[in-house]
Amino acid sequence: MEVIGNVNGRQIIYINIWENINWTDNLPTHNWLVFPVGQGNDVSIYSKLADKSIDNNVLYLCAAGEFCELIHDIFDEVIIAKKIANNESIESPDDFKNSPITTWHNSFSEGLWFATTCANHEEKTIDKIICVDFMKQGVKDHLINLVESINNGWLPSDEENEDPEYDILH
Repeated sequence: MEVIGNVNGRQIIYINIWENINWTDNLPTHNWLVFPVGQGNDVSIYSKLADKSIDNNVLYLCAAGEFCELIHDIFDEVIIAKKIANNESIESPDDFKNSPITTWHNSFSEGLWFATTCANHEEKTIDKIICVDFMKQGVKDHLINLVESINNGWLPSDEENEDPEYDILH
């Protein structure tokens, strides 16, 4: 886990799951948003993130990248499965009042911008954004550059799909 910046009072923290085998142990337990960047359609690893994030009281999910819809859907499925397992109602939108809000963003940059500037919880302050990188090559450098750009007033374009830029391997 590495702090890579701060935007709007939110600490931006980076985790690459390939570099930290105990990555789920490092997830916070309050006032946080998860920003996963997926690679591949490994449902089990995304389910692990969803399960642990929900258990750790994540307030918001902003999935980005090529597999953002899949990650978003898995989070929603895990939320529903946990409610059913706890014999909680899932009949009305009010039944999900205490569940995390979930969004997906085809544009990587727009997704991080949304997470840092627009994503808010009705009752709690989000003070940490945990960027969970599932990319084997990594996207930390792109995230660092985006954080700097967002802090300098950058706004996303209307580009529908924009993939992350991979880190340069040394």
